[in-house]
Amino acid sequence: MKVIAPLPPALPPPIPNKLICPSPLISTDSSISSITNSQQGSINGNNLPLKSNFQKFNGLDAITGKSNFDISEWMLIRIVQYLQKRHAYLAMLCKTSVSRKLLNYIHSQKISLKYFATYKIDAKKYFGANVDACLLLCKFDSISHNYFCDVFNNLEDKSCYRIGYKDKILVKDVFIFDKLKYLYATKSEEKWRSGIKHDCSDIMELYKINDNYINGLGEIVDIEETFIFPLLKGSDVAQGRTQATNRYVLVTQRFIGESTESIKNVAPKTWKYLESHSNHLDYRKSKIYNNSPRFSIFGVGNYTFSPWKIAICGLYKKLNFQLIGMIDGRPTVFDDTVYFLAFENEQLAYQVLILLTSTLASDFYHSLIFWDEKRPIKSSILNKLNLSALARKLNTHTITTLNYTPVS
Repeated sequence: MKVIAPLPPALPPPIPNKLICPSPLISTDSSISSITNSQQGSINGNNLPLKSNFQKFNGLDAITGKSNFDISEWMLIRIVQYLQKRHAYLAMLCKTSVSRKLLNYIHSQKISLKYFATYKIDAKKYFGANVDACLLLCKFDSISHNYFCDVFNNLEDKSCYRIGYKDKILVKDVFIFDKLKYLYATKSEEKWRSGIKHDCSDIMELYKINDNYINGLGEIVDIEETFIFPLLKGSDVAQGRTQATNRYVLVTQRFIGESTESIKNVAPKTWKYLESHSNHLDYRKSKIYNNSPRFSIFGVGNYTFSPWKIAICGLYKKLNFQLIGMIDGRPTVFDDTVYFLAFENEQLAYQVLILLTSTLASDFYHSLIFWDEKRPIKSSILNKLNLSALARKLNTHTITTLNYTPVS
């Protein structure tokens, strides 16, 4: 829904067609080379922002993707800190996702904010950067706490939609969300799970070619079938390639933290294979493997082994739910770009799929999802839909009549 948003009082003069301002976007001057965070690290650069958990993320979030930030985000946060309690304006060209992260920081720190808006720009045309970018405009004072953002399609547009906070989460379109808030689950009965994370595809993932398993190193792998399961990647799910696969994965645990020592006796050839490639597995970079059983994986539980699943890839910019059963008599598992609900009952899984593909469900999710993000679809968003409330609205007794119990 779009509204005509009056400009806030005492805004600066109209923005000219050519605006000169410091920008974290890529320069159009081909003679100017840029350097990335990782390149700085490789040459032992010492002028990077100090790394700290300044946003106070908890647990795994603090050491995995959620804590990642763009250098321009750090720059903008520092500028905002300087402008606290001042009557001031901030204009900056930046990625659209960075502008939202800045709003999130301002909201979390309860910094005074008079007005916040973004104006979409063609970053490809002007900067050669293939990103969603905008002109960010902020007005600060010492008393206001207006934690919303008016989003305009361009500098001339007078209509906008508004993103803002509802129940402490940032909502893509507050007007649509308010219409459908009866579908919002403060505590979800259903639990969307992510697929398996192992960070070692060369060893843990296998292709089946002419009845032989081949690993990512090109080696023929002769091991027991006990811990081998059919694998669908996010691209398979997104493109509907879900009936068969030639890709498999080693699932070394049935729940997070389970000892892997039993593999020695249950499947000795599998254990020997893992040990022979311990130089890959024992030195995985992610900190989540520290102090975990040897050859551990993550994203595994009873739900992993359920016969029926509704799955969706988090990386694609489209709501495309797939109903997936077993492959070759084995439960189908996914990589960690996929989110899924697990079911023991095919009939229930099909009925829930009908709910998820309804117009109401689609509108609800679209009010929450920011499609310009690298992973727009997240479990935290998927879990916000109250399927029971949706079933009641659609006069569908799916959840109650089939006694749905989420697989934990």
